[in-house]
Amino acid sequence: EIDQTPNATDEEKAAAKAKVDEAVTTAKNAIDQATNNAGVDTAKTNGVDSINNVQPTVVKKEEAKTAIENAARAKKAEIDQTPNATDEEKVAAKAKVDEAVNNAKASIDQ
Repeated sequence: EIDQTPNATDEEKAAAKAKVDEAVTTAKNAIDQATNNAGVDTAKTNGVDSINNVQPTVVKKEEAKTAIENAARAKKAEIDQTPNATDEEKVAAKAKVDEAVNNAKASIDQ
């Protein structure tokens, strides 16, 4: 399930898997400490819930996309301020920026 998380990097998936391993260890310890059936059942339920609640923290790709979008906005503003450029030249330059943004985002999503 963790490996199927969209937009999660390998590192984000590995961190989530480490949290699962930690939850498994905690659950096993709680089961070992239980002194009766009810305690075992409670430890099992709590352990399963803890494991199921682990999700990768997906931030790296979105941060990269946001940085690209910010750079594109800045570049377009710079293009708009280019002296002696015609409107057509500005539109063409901005289209190249948009193309670069799309290519960069596609590379991030691979």
